[in-house]
Amino acid sequence: MTDRIVQKTAAVFDSVAEGYDSEALRMFSFAADRLVDLAEIGPHMRVLDVATGTGVVALAAAQRVPAGRVQAIDIAQKMLDRLWQKVEVHGIRNIDVYDMDAQKMDFRSDYFDRILCNFGLFFMPDMQTAVDQWARVLKPGGRVAFSTFAEPPFQPQTGLFVQRLQQAGVDPGNDQTGLDRLADPAVGKALLTAAGFGNIQTHEQTLRYHLKDEKEWADVIWFSGYRETVDRIPVDQRERLLGQHLWDVSQLVGSDGLLMEAAIRYFTADLPGGENT
Repeated sequence: MTDRIVQKTAAVFDSVAEGYDSEALRMFSFAADRLVDLAEIGPHMRVLDVATGTGVVALAAAQRVPAGRVQAIDIAQKMLDRLWQKVEVHGIRNIDVYDMDAQKMDFRSDYFDRILCNFGLFFMPDMQTAVDQWARVLKPGGRVAFSTFAEPPFQPQTGLFVQRLQQAGVDPGNDQTGLDRLADPAVGKALLTAAGFGNIQTHEQTLRYHLKDEKEWADVIWFSGYRETVDRIPVDQRERLLGQHLWDVSQLVGSDGLLMEAAIRYFTADLPGGENT
């Protein structure tokens, strides 16, 4: 079951890779900068970026480790291809890219100084196994930092989308993976505690920016994790339902455009022992 979910998730993100760096999704870059700051990365460190996607965290972290190295992993090969294109175009020499499942990593134990994961943990079927793996490959005294949504993002747009899905008889939920799995901070803390981490802290941030109109919102639902839900809409209903939804969203566009707002929660935790340098 777990392998099938991983394969399905990889297929979804392969399908959105082409537009994942869209301006409409710039929230991921904003959050990546904050995540890297919270990780307190030093210039000589070995850094692991889990669920790197197209590499917004890996690229930001690489600037902080001129004498170190970033290993970036993901299960979606087309996402990794886009990251690798950036690495080659910009001549970046301290990033390595691997197709790898974070729930069963090939890295040796006690290897990394920092582990980062930007909006990726809640997509993993077995979150505890993934966090246990982080603890295994992290050096004593090392730090992990990951981000999630504190509440369903991009309201009321997301709520309007769910309403249209429900009216069409499409189940908007996902029992195995989903954005709300870490909405309760106690869940993230419990995962980290069970894996042996200490000094667990949470940090809150609300990100806001504007899209031009509902057409840019269409990029959000087509080129992000929402695509998994879109793909569950029967093909013969999809165009009509999405058209209705975009009309709903068009009513929210004001003089400044369409407000995008997301409450982000960042977790940081340290592995006991060693020095957190």
